[in-house]
Amino acid sequence: MNLKKKKVLVVGLAKTGVSLCRFLTREGARVTAVDVVEEEALGPPAREAASMGIALELGPHRTETFCACDLIVVSPGVANNIKPIEAARSAGIPVIGELELAARYINEPIAA
Repeated sequence: MNLKKKKVLVVGLAKTGVSLCRFLTREGARVTAVDVVEEEALGPPAREAASMGIALELGPHRTETFCACDLIVVSPGVANNIKPIEAARSAGIPVIGELELAARYINEPIAA
């Protein structure tokens, strides 16, 4: 999967979002992270993401943000059927979870 210069939206920053942002940045993606939690309440994850140069949009989700990217990666703690995600899907933007993204980078056989 080539993410170089792709606009990738990370939905949910709290638990694994910062690590995901770091990975995507290393892969050359232009990353924006969104979270409904305001910066003061989110604390360290917001500061760490900002220090990496990640564009942050905290507070209420904006459908325009979701529809202006090439790929959306949703953290496990975020409902997959919120209106901005549904709008992005309708616009043909791929929406995947963190595990699906990781699976695309595994080159070894997987025993299920």
